[in-house]
Amino acid sequence: MKRLTFILVAAAAALFSAALYADDYPSRPLTIANVFGPGSGSDTICRIIADKLSPVLGQPVVVEDRPGADGALAALYVHHQPADGYTLLMGTNSPAFAQGSQRPRRCRLRCWR
Repeated sequence: MKRLTFILVAAAAALFSAALYADDYPSRPLTIANVFGPGSGSDTICRIIADKLSPVLGQPVVVEDRPGADGALAALYVHHQPADGYTLLMGTNSPAFAQGSQRPRRCRLRCWR
């Protein structure tokens, strides 16, 4: 009897699951924010990815170049967009690690002094 109850509860949960009523992704155009300017290597790679991704998803993929502040402007733009997966950030490792590598750090270990 417990097994039958468990099966019925699991079937009801699966039938009324929110995932069944979810919207098909993507239902509107995607945006890729590029941290470098037009004509850069990163911009070229973004456009190649967008051209290949658009037919697969069935929606247009728009590339927006937002250069400046070593990638912080593009990251801030993506940060202020809704967290729904329609805005992506394309960057390289140089903006991501530039600030951390320029700041001197103090080592507290005695063997490194």
